[in-house]
Amino acid sequence: MSIELQEHGHEKTAKRDGWLALVATFSALAMIVMLFAAGVAVRGGDDDGGGGAPVATESVDVTLGDLFVEPSSLTMPAGATLTLNVTNDGAMPHDLKVGGTDGTAMLDPGQSETITIGPFDASTEAWCTVPGHREAGMSMMITVEGEAGGDTDVAAGDSHGTDVEG
Repeated sequence: MSIELQEHGHEKTAKRDGWLALVATFSALAMIVMLFAAGVAVRGGDDDGGGGAPVATESVDVTLGDLFVEPSSLTMPAGATLTLNVTNDGAMPHDLKVGGTDGTAMLDPGQSETITIGPFDASTEAWCTVPGHREAGMSMMITVEGEAGGDTDVAAGDSHGTDVEG
């Protein structure tokens, strides 16, 4: 009988240890879930890469004509993203490229395209890439207030308070 009691004692110890392991596992999982949920709540649920106040996207209508861009300049805050609604009102194909690279496709007369560019951290220029058109004045200056550096780099963000000059 003493052998049975020892076996029975081992079974009780094993069952108790099994329950403790199960409770500890569920407690650890619950703690991990709560920490994750708290982290998401603190961050707001998304990773916008910023830490400051959100900046709204500004939309600007841009007209391409034969050897002009209207408006000829824009002013916006650093970190802003810009949506340009570009229409070619000229008699020949034109495009509009920010920094000569990011922008519209070549637009035939009457065609339109909407592009979103930014965020902007430095002033830059947009122009028509048809040979000779930029030199003839077919460009638009994008001035960034509070810019971080002096080059003409463009990335992605939002803008509020964009000034348009025609």
